[in-house]
Amino acid sequence: MPTASMIQKLNAQINREFYASHLCLHLSAWCAKHSLTGSANFLRSQAQNNVTHMMRVFNFMKQSGGMPSVGTMSPQTATA
Repeated sequence: MPTASMIQKLNAQINREFYASHLCLHLSAWCAKHSLTGSANFLRSQAQNNVTHMMRVFNFMKQSGGMPSVGTMSPQTATA
């Protein structure tokens, strides 16, 4: 069983990966809108990579008896 401190740090990492994925998807959409196809594809790939990392930490916590916690993101208006 992970310690409370470790659970807190792992949950923070889950949320960092979640945020990074969201940011990469947003940037990918912006790049696609501006005909930057290569950058859009790269950023979409990075977003998926961040989701994969998030799920690895999530699954590790579940298997080791911790309680994973994915926070919420406040909606923001995109001004692209």
